[in-house]
Parts: sequence; C-alpha cells; structure tokens
Amino acid sequence: NGKNQHILLKDVWYVPKISRNLFSPLAAHDKNLNSEFGSTVTTCSFLVNGIIVLSGIREKFGSLYKANISPILSQNRASVKIVEANDHLQLYHERWGHQDKRYVKKKLEQEFNLKVKFDDTICEPCVYGKAHRLPFGNRKSASQPGELISVDVCGPFCESFQKKRYLVVFKDSYSKYRYGFIIKYKSDVKVVLEQMLTHAETQGHFIKELLSDNGGEFDNADVREILQRRGITQRLTAPYTPQQNGGSERENRTIVEMARTFKYSNSDVQFPDAIWAELVTTAIYILNRTGKSSEDGITPYEIWYKKKPRIKHLRIISSACYIHVPDQKRRKMDRKAEKGYLVGYDGDERYRVYVPEKKCVVLSRDVKFNEVTQECEEKEKVFFRNRLSEEDESEKEDQIDKPEITQPEGSTRTKESKEESDDECSSEYNNERSLRNREIIRTPKYLEDYVMAMMTELHPQTYEEAIQDKNRASWKNAMDNEMASLMENSTWELVKLPTGGKAIACKWVYKLKLNPDGSILKYKARLVAKGYNQKKGIDYNNTFSPVAKLQTIRLILGIAATEKMHLAQFDVSTAFLYGELEEKIFMKQPDGYDDESGRVCLLKRSLYGLKQSPRCWNHRIGKYLQKLQFRASKEEPCMFVKEKNGAKIVLALYVDDGLIAATHKEDLEEFIHQLRTEFKITSNEATYFLGLEIEKSQNGNIKISQKSYAQKLLERFNFVECKSVSTPMLSSSGSSNSGKASEKEVIFPYRQVVGAIMYLMLGSRPDLAYSVGFLSRSLENPTIDDVARAKRVLRYIAGTIDLGIVYQSNAKKGAFECYSDADFGGCSKTGRSTSGVLVKYANGAVSWISQRQGSVTESTAEAEIVAASEAAKEVIWLTRLLQEITFLKEIPVIQIDNAAAVRLSENPENHRRTKHIQRKHFFIREHVSEGTLVVEKVSSEHQVADIMTKPLAQTRLHILCVKMGLV
Repeated sequence: NGKNQHILLKDVWYVPKISRNLFSPLAAHDKNLNSEFGSTVTTCSFLVNGIIVLSGIREKFGSLYKANISPILSQNRASVKIVEANDHLQLYHERWGHQDKRYVKKKLEQEFNLKVKFDDTICEPCVYGKAHRLPFGNRKSASQPGELISVDVCGPFCESFQKKRYLVVFKDSYSKYRYGFIIKYKSDVKVVLEQMLTHAETQGHFIKELLSDNGGEFDNADVREILQRRGITQRLTAPYTPQQNGGSERENRTIVEMARTFKYSNSDVQFPDAIWAELVTTAIYILNRTGKSSEDGITPYEIWYKKKPRIKHLRIISSACYIHVPDQKRRKMDRKAEKGYLVGYDGDERYRVYVPEKKCVVLSRDVKFNEVTQECEEKEKVFFRNRLSEEDESEKEDQIDKPEITQPEGSTRTKESKEESDDECSSEYNNERSLRNREIIRTPKYLEDYVMAMMTELHPQTYEEAIQDKNRASWKNAMDNEMASLMENSTWELVKLPTGGKAIACKWVYKLKLNPDGSILKYKARLVAKGYNQKKGIDYNNTFSPVAKLQTIRLILGIAATEKMHLAQFDVSTAFLYGELEEKIFMKQPDGYDDESGRVCLLKRSLYGLKQSPRCWNHRIGKYLQKLQFRASKEEPCMFVKEKNGAKIVLALYVDDGLIAATHKEDLEEFIHQLRTEFKITSNEATYFLGLEIEKSQNGNIKISQKSYAQKLLERFNFVECKSVSTPMLSSSGSSNSGKASEKEVIFPYRQVVGAIMYLMLGSRPDLAYSVGFLSRSLENPTIDDVARAKRVLRYIAGTIDLGIVYQSNAKKGAFECYSDADFGGCSKTGRSTSGVLVKYANGAVSWISQRQGSVTESTAEAEIVAASEAAKEVIWLTRLLQEITFLKEIPVIQIDNAAAVRLSENPENHRRTKHIQRKHFFIREHVSEGTLVVEKVSSEHQVADIMTKPLAQTRLHILCVKMGLV
C-alpha cells in the first residue's frame, strides 16, 4: 500500500558474505498461524491478519521473488544478536542431551556469548526419560584427576547390534570424565579395565584408587593382579550397599536416562531396542564435552585432555537427517541420499546415523540435518551444513591425544606405536553431491554463502523437468545436438514393432559441464537405453570386451624409453555409437522426439546403456585397425602393432582410450589423422593415461606416477596433514588374525581404504604390494591393529607421494630382470608362505606379485619353488608380449636366493623329499629344460623381490625401491 512498516524477524541467520537477504514465507507462516501466503507466476504477497506486510516480484521462469526491504538495525553481528530468539535454550538443551536448562543457559553465555532467558517449559522427552527418586548424599571428592576412579556395570540390556548386553562406565571423581565400554559378558571387565588404565596413563593420569561394588566381575584374581601390578588401591563397597559407590550408581542412571530420552525424543522413528549401545555411547560423548566438572565453567574433557573440546558439530540426537550415498554404491538414477536419524558421533567430523530401511547404523561425514525442537507451539526446522567452515577448520584438533574411547560396541582405540595413531580417518562418505530436496541442498564450495545460485543450477532428472526448467532452451539445444550425432551415425531406423516384439525404453541423462571457477561451460544431454531390461539370448549373447592390462601399458612405456619412441594418447567421443549390433533390438522413441506414428527404433548401432555396447565397439575398432595393417596381439587382445620398413607403431586400447608409441613422429601424426577420418577423437601428447601420470625427460627417460590420485586418496580419508612415516609397515608387524567382535574398529572405512590403496599399488607403487596383500586378509573382520596398519600405510603414502617408476632410455634393450622370493610360513594364522615376484624392463618394474600361497609348504625350498613357478608364468607371458613388439635379445633369468630351489628347478633332485610337491609347481623346470628360461642363485642382499614378501626396515626398503626404479 506504499506505506513503510516495521517488522521484527526472529531466528535470523547472520551470514556476513551473503549477496542478498533471504526470507522464507513458509517458515514465517509456521511461526504465525494468522498469516497466509499467496503467489502468481510473477508476484507474491505475505499477509498477517489479512493485511499485506510483504510483497515481492520476479521475472517469469525466474527463481526467487524480490522484495524491497531495508534493515532498521545496522548489519553487524552484535546488532543481530540483540534480537536473537531465546529458542536457542531449547535447541541446545536437546543438542546437549537434555541436560539441565540452567546449566545449558550458563554454558551458552560462556561459550557463545548468547544471552538467553531461562524457560522452565516442560520438555516432554525429559518427562518420559528422567522420572526418578531423590539422590543419596555426597561423600568426600577427589582433589585431582586420577586420584579416584569409580566403576560400575549396568545391565543386562537386550542384545545390541553386536550381540552385547552390558555397559561399563569408569568415571574420574575430580574431572567427571567418563570412559564407556560395551561388553558381551561381565567377565570382559578385566579387558576394558586394562584398556582404560593404559589410555589414562597416555594422558598423564596415573590412577591411585579404584572404587567398585563387590560383584564377581571386580572381586577376582585377574582384576586384583592388574591393579597390584600398577600400584592401584582397590576399594570394594560393602555387600548390599550400593550407596557407598553412589557416584557410579548415579552416573549409570544419568547415562541411561539420557539414552532413553534420545530414544523417545522423535515420534517419527521407532528405534529398535538394540540401539541402546549407540545411545549410551553418545550420552557419554556429550557429557564429557558439555557436562559439569569439579572446576566451575570447565568441562570434563578440558580437564582430562587439557584443551577445549569442539562442540559446534553437535546436533539433536534422533533428529532426521539425510546422508549422501557414494557413487560407488548407487546406480545412475538412484537417489543420491537416504534418510536416517542421528544416533551418535565419531570424533568431531563424522556422524553415526540409523537408517530404518537398512536397519543398521551408517557412518558418514556428508549429512544434512533437519533439527526440530520439541516445543509445543513452535516446530521450527533448522537446517545446517555439515561441512566445516574456515573458522571451524582452524579449531580442528590433533587426534593424537584424543583416541575415542566411547566407541559403540565397546572398543577402545589404542596405539600400536606412537606412529600408528597420529591421525584418524574421518570420511567414509565424502563425495560432493547435490540433492533434489530444496531443504537439504548443499552449495558448492565456490558458492559457500550464495544460496540462490544452487537453486537454479540443478540437473534435470527427467525430460519433463528439462523442458520446464528455466534453462530449457539450453537443455533443448543439448538434446538436439545429441540427436544430430545419433542421426549422423545412422544409429536406428523407425519401423513398426513386429507382433510379439518388445521395445526397451530409453531415457535422457542431463549434466552440466563446469569451468574451474564453477561457471557453466556446457549443457550436455545423452540418450541412454535402459539395458537392464534386456534378456540374455534374446537381446544379447556375449558381453565380454577386453581391455589392456597395466603390465602391458608399463611394458610399452619401457620399450618406448629404450627405443626413443614418440608417445601420444587419444579418446574417442561417443565411442559406443560406432559399434554395429548383431542382434535385433527395438527401442521406444526418445521423449521429445516421438513422431507419434507408433513406430519404434530398430537399432543398427550400439547405444550407451546396452549390455553388448562395449563388445560392439571393440569389434568395430579392431576391424578398422586391421584395415590399416595393424595386427592384434595373441597375448594381449587390446594391443595392436604395425611394422613397416623397420619402424613400428604400438597401440594399447582401454575401451575408448588409446596409448600410442611410434618410432617416427610422422607415422604417429599420420595414424592419428587416419583415426580422425573414421572417428571423432581428441588427441594430445601422452601425459595422463588410465590414472598414470607420464613424464618424459629430455634424456629420454619415462616416469610414471600417480601423484594426483595419491593426493585425492589422502584428501578422501583426511590424511593430508598427517605425520608421515618412512615405511608402510613396521618390520615387527605380526599376523592379521581375525579379532573378536569387541576388537572391531567398525567406525573406520577399512575396506574403502584398502581398495583405494590397491589401485595405487597396481598402477605405479610396487612398494605397497605386500602391505595391500597383508591388509586384504582382514577385510571381513578388521581389528584395531589392522586399522592402525592401514592408517600407517596412508601416512607412508603421504611422505612418498612423488614416488614413481622410471624407465631408463640407456638401459639394455630386449632383456628382462626377474626376481622370485618366498617368506616360508610367513602367515602365522594359516602357516602359508608368501610369494613375491618382480619383473623389470628398462631398469624399472613392469610387473609384480605379492600373494599368500594357496597351500601350506613343508620347507623353504618348496615355498621358493611355488613362487618361482609363478614368476616363470609371468615372465614367459611378458617375453611373448615383448617379442610381438621388438626383439628378445637375452633369455630371461629368474633370480632366486635359495640354492635348493635353484637345483630343483633344474633337476629332479631329492625325490624322497620333493615327491609330495604338486607337478604344477614344477612348471619352471619344464621351461628351464627347454631353454626358454634360466634360473640363477642370487644373494639375499640383492634379492629385490624381498620387498614383496615381508615388511622391511627403512634402509632396506629404500635400497630395494631404488633397484625397482622407484624414485
């Protein structure tokens, strides 16, 4: 109406760097039931008691409405805080485990300088969870940390997810710091007692007295021996007098009440009874970081660790949240997030979320929260971003001094050595994503505070969304280009569907290609067939399609170094569209391009999404290369060689990526030109192929490494700033026995870490081969020690990120060096030996093997023969591959450091001692007799394959790395 009005807005978020103020009419309507919101395509109005108090306009097909608002208060943090709502009291009361509101009010004033009014409104979850009798009187308290620890066992509860039923709580009388463990039997108390005492000592707290009841779990010889060995006085309460240990009795009640409050604080979810272990662990976690201690205004955590805890990450337990599903665990069109309910924390950055659909607890860093406080009149939804801001990052704490003791299911993180646990992995789900739900949209890093941009740049998920999107003209142009490409390749012809025939569906997949600064570079649309509807024997027969092995790639690079060959790489755009189909496949016409004739597409060429498309493409390019006089390798189906007048071109294919090595640059350029006449390709000098970074120096040496991948690996698991170590494993590392459930480090993404390291090892890091093999033995049931070993490997990678294999241009041509070794009985769990094989060309490793043997051997010689046979298989295959490219100038020599094995590989000696050895292991003897292999004795000092069979000390490791060409 043209008049100015003053409006007071409560619960305002202050974002200094935001480009414009944002106002949510829906959130305001939830605050005032007498309000209403109306809108048209270009205008909107917000009314209170029938009077318009706010109106806005927007462009047609725009995103948000714009309103003319001028702030009365100055726009700074201090002014905004004056009008902050007192709802913070209830919010933090729930975040901090429903602790006493007076205490929460006091802590908010101390920690965040938030002035809030005390509100004694009844909190319904507290009523359900905390009804109790009056406490017993106090007794004299301790004067310093560690002077007195009280302990009690609570239970039995129903079985947890890990089949455990008891809670053990150790509480320091002075600091009030708690250690919590979940155990299966009461007799396990002695195990967790030892763990608690050890960890306390690492923090500089030496326990003087332990107070407990006189239960059998405490009053026994094992516990007394542990305490006497450490000089700790044991005090037992009198029978049937729990009041004498009132601290522990009251402590258990506090923890269980808090856990019970968590369980019933959200009526939207019905937690299973087994969730108790998660919730009591979380209660201990929160109380340690926000609870009271003997020193006014200081938390138990701060006294125990002598530093302030981080609490900004705390959220309301049992609140709804959405966790990101990694790309590896979903298909293209699956949901990118799944709904769950917060039940706990892991460290300061990760959350433990119960997912009802899976009926399990998931660990994730990428979480969006929907916190709803339990006040009767106002149900305010508050959304938070879980990623740390720059301010939060500056408060990130060193994990060395803070192993997480209150782990679900009762495991305590201990240290294998000081080097083993300097850093914690803090990301299981860490891929970037954007979610369709507007309430939980994550903004890209380059748009931290610019909310509006993200709302307008989501990818359409369907054709209908694309044509209704404000950028529909750009999406339409992208679809037109894709259709033009399909028509240019004569991908299909329109026909009537035969009687009894079935047409599979197709869909459009949309994607934005962005510039490094986040701006839009290109709108992309791809038509994909829904191949999962195909039936074998009807719509397709074979799907096998070979790809080049990494050993082949490395051998080609080694040959290229010694023969001074030129390198290039290429990528075929829309490669699958070039494949020709053998089967008759009918597909429905694409959305937006249906001529409504009732006809369907009879596919003539393969299309993305079809099961046989990779095979069709492989046949297509194979035929074309044969037309250019290339011959396919018999040993490697995806390697092609062309020779003319003493010059050669070698090509290795990996689906639609190709690596080329050519004697003459002119031949290389001509071949690329020929490819361009047949396919749409992009080509350049070989610098990055299949994750391998290729560097060619001026002297002709070629180095391969995976520095970028290693850096991303460390970033993924949050080990970028860790303290590096000089060896991947301690030389004293024992066997990897499967631990009991109580020893599992279930919160560490062990499988993901081992898998990520394995890819690095397979590409360019043979020094990691033994470590990966060792860690892989415990994928099903990793113990705390296994997790410590995995972390150590990550720290070793952090210190050797630049390592790569160098193939020397001045090395001997046409000659392999092969080493074979075995660690007899190296696995103490199974008694099996470990085989190690290393094959070098051009003074750099091209192939390596480190694996536990399939059966138990009875002597060192037998173990060495088993390993030597594996070495023979590998070097014979590489020899045949080499001969298809260049000349073999020396018969391969396998070097073994066991004299008996050398003799057995040449002659059938000591029949009585070797007759039990399977004939397949004497494969090497056959080739030695044929003259295709030579076996020689090498000293243990010069046995390079030693690195594949056992953990080595720093000096020995460095020497063998250099001998492998790893520098």
